[in-house]
Amino acid sequence: KPADGGQRVAFLRDITERKRAEEALRAQNIELQILHETSQTILASRNIQNMAASILEKALAVSLCDLGVIRLLDRTSRTLDPIASHGYLNLKNLHRHQRHLNDGTTGRLLRIFARKETVVLERVQDEPGLRIFKREGVQSLILIPVLADHDLLGALQLGSRTPRKFDPHLINLLETLGSNFGIAVQKIRLLAETVASQAQLRALSRRLVNAQEIERRDLAREL
Repeated sequence: KPADGGQRVAFLRDITERKRAEEALRAQNIELQILHETSQTILASRNIQNMAASILEKALAVSLCDLGVIRLLDRTSRTLDPIASHGYLNLKNLHRHQRHLNDGTTGRLLRIFARKETVVLERVQDEPGLRIFKREGVQSLILIPVLADHDLLGALQLGSRTPRKFDPHLINLLETLGSNFGIAVQKIRLLAETVASQAQLRALSRRLVNAQEIERRDLAREL
């Protein structure tokens, strides 16, 4: 009987370990699928806002958060302006961040992202500041910088109205999404700059051709 009991324990342990392995494999497959879909979105999209909305949707789905926003940094005004959001109970709260960032008292958000590191706040209500998130009932918050070549471009912010912890594996996945989005933003901006430069070159070429034509006409008239 003791032997039977030991076998039963070993059998149960084997089933438990097998279930854990299956769950880990399932989670890994979901992660790979999300990253693949994100890559496809980035390759297909030329619009930053549409791309941000798609990536935010995936980030909310995988994190099971209630509220999310992606912001891009305006280097002139030093504000993080929202370009995609979901889950705000009061949309005025979404845009109040910009005013707070300008007044110097809650520029904490920019100071956080100046470190270019992910910040996890599991008890938002005990933290100083963060008034907007508190008004929205957020209990736990994760702030992820959007980076490209170590250059800060913006922020991905996800909030849960239920107190929770953020698993390190989930944090890594969200950081990958933030990094992918940063690279995509940089690509789209460079492409826009290239198109603008080409348009300027074409305009200059036309002006040069027109000037040469006028010069030829003037020379022909003199002759």
